[in-house]
Amino acid sequence: MSAETVTTKIEEKARLAADEILAEARKKADSDRKAILDDAALRVEKMLEGAKQNAEIAEKGRAQTDAMNIKLGILDTKRQIINEAKNEAKAKLINMSEEDFIKIFTKYISTSELSGEFELIPSAVHRDFCKGAIKSFEKCADIKIKLSKADADIDSGFILSSEEYDVEFSLDAVLDEMLEVNEKAIADILFETGDVK
Repeated sequence: MSAETVTTKIEEKARLAADEILAEARKKADSDRKAILDDAALRVEKMLEGAKQNAEIAEKGRAQTDAMNIKLGILDTKRQIINEAKNEAKAKLINMSEEDFIKIFTKYISTSELSGEFELIPSAVHRDFCKGAIKSFEKCADIKIKLSKADADIDSGFILSSEEYDVEFSLDAVLDEMLEVNEKAIADILFETGDVK
């Protein structure tokens, strides 16, 4: 068997293994996301039931201004529930494995269109993970990374800093992006307000 054939077979096995790992990670992420949303939906249902009863009583005896305040209060409650869901997701993710850390942040770096040289300034909690992830981060984008001796003033993840700009890759930043991109679908699921059930 030629060296080229052996190399090809090794690459094929590595690709298959990587695909299996990604599939498993996606499956776990979907499962965790569903569990978080299911739990939040149950709490929302109870809260909204109470809010609906109170709103009906208030609307009968109050002017249009009071009705508007109730709607604003419900919107604020919805925002609080979405924030609670985000905080619960963050609490679960803060203790993720190094493997999951690398997978999650490699995905976000690969879609960020970064290029050039960066200093990686890790959060104190993820410094060790960042050390082990530099090669993966460099491979997924056209970047070169040097690890900072100082820690970033964030509670998770890291900051990629160049001479021109900084990009934050904290769990807050990742979850905020995910919520922004999927805000309508998440609201529709949590509050049953749209086509998504």
